[in-house]
Amino acid sequence: MGRPYIAPKGVPADRLAALRAAFDATMKDPEFLADTEKQHLAVTPMTGAEVETFIKDLYRTPPDIACRRREISGD
Repeated sequence: MGRPYIAPKGVPADRLAALRAAFDATMKDPEFLADTEKQHLAVTPMTGAEVETFIKDLYRTPPDIACRRREISGD
């Protein structure tokens, strides 16, 4: 999730689905991928559903583990 794209809360489900479908299609587009290769950019996308699951799991991290992570990383 180096460069996530987000939409505001409350976006209607049909619009969110359209945005996700367009993003997923772009990530598979041969011209887009050829252009990223020319620029030496790594493209390893996650789908919107994958990002949503990742974020939900992240927010389920127990507080003591989150606190310990901050101690270790110095945040």
